[in-house]
Amino acid sequence: MGGQSYVTSLTLTRLGERDAAAIVARLVGNKELPADVITEIVGRSDGIPLFVEEMTKAVLEAGARVRRGAQLRLFRPRRWRSLQACTPR
Repeated sequence: MGGQSYVTSLTLTRLGERDAAAIVARLVGNKELPADVITEIVGRSDGIPLFVEEMTKAVLEAGARVRRGAQLRLFRPRRWRSLQACTPR
């Protein structure tokens, strides 16, 4: 890289489904997120860690929260379209 010894080139690959789902699980914590919503986040984020994190946070913020007993359930946001702006397609 132009003879600059302090510069390192690093090529990153996209995350696999398992790793992307692990990021979602870490962000969700002890809350319950329906499997189809996790699948949709993983699919729409296209393995890009930043998108996995930001889409998960958006779902958590936008999702309807319903408490059933000791369980807190999060449901799909009413409009996935608002998340499409950050979808790498």
